[in-house]
Amino acid sequence: MNATESISIKAEANISDCGKYRYWLSRIWDESKPIGCFICINPSKATAIYSDQTMGNCNNLAAAWGWGGFYIVNLFAFMATDQSDLKKQRDKVGPLNNKAIKYICEKSDVLVLAWGNEYKSRAREVLSLLVDKNLFCIQRNKGGGFLHPNRIKYENFPQPVSVDIG
Repeated sequence: MNATESISIKAEANISDCGKYRYWLSRIWDESKPIGCFICINPSKATAIYSDQTMGNCNNLAAAWGWGGFYIVNLFAFMATDQSDLKKQRDKVGPLNNKAIKYICEKSDVLVLAWGNEYKSRAREVLSLLVDKNLFCIQRNKGGGFLHPNRIKYENFPQPVSVDIG
């Protein structure tokens, strides 16, 4: 006999009216469990319906860690699949990104820093929004930055991390 597994997943993407900025993305399947938040560099083209590699990896990590879902926010809200496009953009952050980061991080139980080594000045700005929060990372990379979800294994669990915003 076969068993059928079924689950409802609430998927959201908060995208600017102009379509250039994505402020957050989420997949929530069990609100009785912890909800995590990955803080990455910038969004690509994933939406509420379309998943990319990062979205799939975050989904699998969240499930492996026993979470009931997750959010993704980014240092920069400008959507770009190529980092060179991000670097050329004048307003990478987006007009509502800091507000969105604070809002989503308030709703999340676990905050995972995952933005790599670059953009140290912007990283300090974002960390200043999170001064009262318990912060985690999966692993540090060779340069001391925080590994991105596409570069970690499912058996690695988030560990508390202390950061200096000075």
